Amino acid sequence: MGSNSHSLTERRIKAAQPPEKGYTLLWDQGPNRIPGFGIRITAAGARSFILDYRMYGRKRRYTIGRWPAWSAQAARERAAKLLRDAQADHDPLEKRDAARKAQANTLDKYLDGPYSDHQARRKSGAQTLAMIRNSFAGLLSRPLPALSKDDIAAWRRKREAEGLKFATIKRHYDGLQGLLNHAVREEHLQANPLAGLKLDKPASTEAEQLETVTARKLLTDDETAALFDGLEAFNEDKRAQRQRSRAHGKSHLPDLDAVPFAHVAVPWFRLAYFTGFRPGDLFGLRWEHVDFEQCQIRKVIEKTAAHSDKPHTFPLSPAAESTLAQWWEQNGKPKTGYVFPSSRTGGRMDKHAMQKPWRHVRELGGLSDEIDIYTLRHNFASQLIKAGTDLFTVSKLMAHTDIQTTINNYAHLAPDHAAEAVAKLPGADHE
Repeated sequence: MGSNSHSLTERRIKAAQPPEKGYTLLWDQGPNRIPGFGIRITAAGARSFILDYRMYGRKRRYTIGRWPAWSAQAARERAAKLLRDAQADHDPLEKRDAARKAQANTLDKYLDGPYSDHQARRKSGAQTLAMIRNSFAGLLSRPLPALSKDDIAAWRRKREAEGLKFATIKRHYDGLQGLLNHAVREEHLQANPLAGLKLDKPASTEAEQLETVTARKLLTDDETAALFDGLEAFNEDKRAQRQRSRAHGKSHLPDLDAVPFAHVAVPWFRLAYFTGFRPGDLFGLRWEHVDFEQCQIRKVIEKTAAHSDKPHTFPLSPAAESTLAQWWEQNGKPKTGYVFPSSRTGGRMDKHAMQKPWRHVRELGGLSDEIDIYTLRHNFASQLIKAGTDLFTVSKLMAHTDIQTTINNYAHLAPDHAAEAVAKLPGADHE
């Protein structure tokens, strides 16, 4: 066994070579080092963060977790907390073992305890907890290690009998898997009892296949005109409301006649149309992401942030850039903060904040109820395909993680290209 002294950074950990046999230790030696914090690298290449500390005159070693499931920063924060516990005469190892023995680790208790604390730091944590609790109500009293394939099979049959679609069932199951994986990382479980168990997608019915083919992806010219008519009418309606408020004792409210947008929903919907962004990425859009000089937006995509924190770059069309520039000037040319902040808190908007304005815009424009906010994203991709844009470029602009998603959803909108291709086959002129 060897021992080396290096500062623990992601780069150093990744570059470290495994020993020929046994294991080697890399210790945190930076300016803000945590005594005893290090990483163990085995001959097989496994890397696990550890903390050495002394308790009752004896050396103790606590295994925090494996890299890269644990980042260097997250492991450092965990080590600092463990060390504080040890310095306060609370042995981290004894505390961990006692916690394992004290709780039966039922799904119900884990939801109320460690997983509730974890989800409290997440944007949609409360919804995730409620989803798992409601969907797996029949398994709440089951100890986590006892969950089995048969439990999931019975649960799925019940969900299907209730009419839930596969996508919904899978989302709920993925939520349970997230909880179990968290329990393993936090050492409440030795292993995920459902590891490797995936839900097979059932064969689609003829009706479902027809629904997929005919699903609305593209606004007609009349619908596009109605959309922008609805946005303009909505804007004027908000101006008129403000005029009435100012005329009836609320003169302190800002005059909206001189600004381009009387309500945040107008630039929000315009940008959704001109960029194809998912609603979550618009709610999370910050002025730091907007580069007017390069005429682009550069941000991490929220839907895939858990798998990749690499930012994507999106060029802005003249219409999108004009909308953003007008909204920026209207708000005093801020350098930081949310582009579309909550009017109540100044922070991030609730994910349902645009539902009521959308219904109003749709009503004012005379649009069908089947056209929802997400139609704007589908229309963005569909219009690009219709204009002859190649699928690879569309996939990048849509921030799809897999081009197959683009192909499955939008390739059928360009049938003429396929027809031209097969018409060129040798012998095509011989009938």
